[in-house]
Amino acid sequence: MAELTGAQLEHDAFLYGSDEQLVTAMVPFLQEGLTRGDAAAAVTTPGNLALLRDRLGADAHVSYVEAADWYVRPAAAIAQFDAAIRELIDGGAPHLRVVGELPFGSTAGEHASWNRYEAIVNEAFKRAPLWVVCLYDTRALPEQLIEAARRTHPTLFEARRRRQSADYVEPAVLLGQIPEPSVPVAGPPRLQLRIDGDPRGWRRSLAGAVEAEDLPRGRAEEFLIAVGEVVANALGARSRPGRAHPVVHERRGRLCGARRRTGRGRPVRRIPPTRERRCRPGHGPVGRQAAQRLAGHPVRSRRNHRAARDRPLKPV
Repeated sequence: MAELTGAQLEHDAFLYGSDEQLVTAMVPFLQEGLTRGDAAAAVTTPGNLALLRDRLGADAHVSYVEAADWYVRPAAAIAQFDAAIRELIDGGAPHLRVVGELPFGSTAGEHASWNRYEAIVNEAFKRAPLWVVCLYDTRALPEQLIEAARRTHPTLFEARRRRQSADYVEPAVLLGQIPEPSVPVAGPPRLQLRIDGDPRGWRRSLAGAVEAEDLPRGRAEEFLIAVGEVVANALGARSRPGRAHPVVHERRGRLCGARRRTGRGRPVRRIPPTRERRCRPGHGPVGRQAAQRLAGHPVRSRRNHRAARDRPLKPV
């Protein structure tokens, strides 16, 4: 993930119960960042964007993005932040301030996925020049999500002061308490591979299957990378010799990777990338996060970093 020497993530939760409470707290937060030369962005609902834009004024160099466009999936949102931080670092901005509001959805699985995302942010960006205040509307969200906010954020933002959350749980512990929702697949697999550590055979078989689907070249390459990451995790997680069995299904007209198994057929738990792979600048998300990211929309990169702090941060 993008990082700077000496930089440290600030990850706050702001529980608000009225529009006035929102603007009274968040407008000074963004204005202070602009005064310091930081880049600033608001990623929330259309109504809240209008409130902030009206109070900040047309001259404020704040990027406004609708939450539904930015927070498409947890892994994609992490990639979004990583790309935005890199762009701003290259453009000369010392820091990025974000007011963000997650679209939690309505199902227990969606709630679990976004709660896990909030926990992962604490680890993925812990050395990034990022201060993000996550908005929690107590008028609309169920109590379990309000309680989860106190567990996933080290700090609670209250008006113009902050305090440590007494209920905060370290990411490694919390991720073990919130199971990752599974992705449902149906029907027989289009391709099932037996892998014993030699990549040449399964890569040929997989490449042939993808070629037969006549996918666009870019999507085919992304799919091969995604499956490769799943296989690498499976082989790396084995505690004893065995074979990995990635299964490829077709869903909604697309090929998609499914859960992989090793040894005696037990599911492989996701293991986080090593510290060296996770934190080196110039390298994006790896492992399962990369696979999830590539399983959706292709990620665009922008090469021109000039005047980055004055340009809107476009979702990918």
